[in-house]
Amino acid sequence: MQRLCFLLPDVANERTELGDLPDAGKIEESDFYPQLKRGLALGGAIGVIGGLIAMRAAGAVFGGGAVLLFGLIGAGVNALLAATAGASFPNSRLTQFEKAIETGHVLVMVNVHSGEVAAIEQLVESRHPEVEVETLEPHTPVFPHR
Repeated sequence: MQRLCFLLPDVANERTELGDLPDAGKIEESDFYPQLKRGLALGGAIGVIGGLIAMRAAGAVFGGGAVLLFGLIGAGVNALLAATAGASFPNSRLTQFEKAIETGHVLVMVNVHSGEVAAIEQLVESRHPEVEVETLEPHTPVFPHR
């Protein structure tokens, strides 16, 4: 899945009725996912470095297992902490759209299968040639629902 974001030029504000369109979920409004990814990467790197230091200090008694174990523990712990902290901040990926929304544009976010991205972009651009469609990273829910 990929998320497509585009701004429609129609004048709107926070009181504009959107009909049956769903609101973004609480996790989508927060910085949970970007911080989760950053936490995994940074924690894994720090854990691997810690594993290498432990291996060096113990004289290679642990072997590569220590590096792997420290990397996994670092990634898990840091991802949990970073995502928890990120859940309390606004979504940093959407800050690029704030000024346009304040001036009356409507932000539309659509989750589509990777194979449908081009077709959806063409459909939107055929109806609104002035619209620029941007693709954000894939949407992966923490708790998948059907």
